[in-house]
Amino acid sequence: EVTNILQRMRELAVQSASDTHSAVDRSSLQHEVHQLREEIDAIATHTKWGDLQLLDGSFQNKSFQVGASANENVSLTVDSIHPSNLGPRQGADSTPQVGRVSNNNSPLIATDFDIVGFQGSAEASFSAGASAEKVAAAVNKVTSRTGVSATAVTHAQVTIAAAGYVGFTLHGSGSKEIEADIASANDLEPLMDAINAESKTTGVTAQLGATADLLIVSSTSGADIKFENVVHGIANTNLSVQAMDFDYSNTVGATLNPNGANNDLIVSGIVRFSSIHSFKIEDQEAGTNDLANTTGYFGNNAGVNSTSIDQPDIETIDLKTQVGARKALSVIDSAINIISENRSELGAVSNRLESTIRNLTNQVVETNASRSRIVDTNFAEEMSELARAKILRQVGTAVLAQANASPKSFLQLLLK
Repeated sequence: EVTNILQRMRELAVQSASDTHSAVDRSSLQHEVHQLREEIDAIATHTKWGDLQLLDGSFQNKSFQVGASANENVSLTVDSIHPSNLGPRQGADSTPQVGRVSNNNSPLIATDFDIVGFQGSAEASFSAGASAEKVAAAVNKVTSRTGVSATAVTHAQVTIAAAGYVGFTLHGSGSKEIEADIASANDLEPLMDAINAESKTTGVTAQLGATADLLIVSSTSGADIKFENVVHGIANTNLSVQAMDFDYSNTVGATLNPNGANNDLIVSGIVRFSSIHSFKIEDQEAGTNDLANTTGYFGNNAGVNSTSIDQPDIETIDLKTQVGARKALSVIDSAINIISENRSELGAVSNRLESTIRNLTNQVVETNASRSRIVDTNFAEEMSELARAKILRQVGTAVLAQANASPKSFLQLLLK
């Protein structure tokens, strides 16, 4: 039933991710998601076997005695299906890069790395300078072999040192000229409006940060964000750009100023790897050469182990925005995988117990047969012995009769 609920939640997420729905529509969809989430929680809380809770996470390492001797048992664990436990359990983030470029290419030169997951290992391959979006696509191409999936986003924080005209060509999934007159460096709303006006072309959106002097530009697909031919109306003042983490809660790396002779700048995105079990990213290469510097997606080639980073779960999904609905899809897919794995484990144990029952039944039959041979009468053998005894008795009687008759016959001959 939980699987059915999750499938319904995924249908709602797909609907909410479409531009055909308004904010009011998405709010209504979120109401149903909330009720479905509550029902999953109720199933996890109230499902019992006798007095034992089955699905709340307390059914751990329960032992079933399946033999007559000690340690002949089968253990079973059923994981919690509370909404807060349904989602990616392990994850790792790549390292974003920001830098000036003169050839319209990303500063990243990695072309492949190996993914070692709980289902197996595979190599993710992509071209040099590939965006986070394309790297994530390469990872997802081999998900069935590794059990590791990926999503990509690109976030950058923009500040301006002084008021004035700002212009540049913004590249994302497309490109467009952006122009804005900034009346105050403490209010970047005009630049935000100019970027959002062209977001359908560029795939890049903007929002104000914690304060109005901070602007966060984002590509939710993970495309590289490039600021090209940046022009500032006031001499010796700078537009500054800094990469941000996956949830755009913190800035990472150095701050660069795409002005003057170096008036181009590109920000690479972040790839977030997710799995319901631990995994490792290793053997990062550019062609056939191992990477041991910051030109790779992870900054070095020491390998990246999955960590319990703060990942979204069913408890946190929100369909009231289009971005939230798109994030919800990957979360729900991970939740479905978790439930499917739990069902497969229960099915495997069930099949094992059926085999155990058949084996024990065979042991009972064979033990009873052995006991019968030891304790019960062997009628075939006894009947054979009885027949043999009768024959011997009859033969003995016949021989004795003949022996008794012999002297009598001899006397008769003498008398004659």
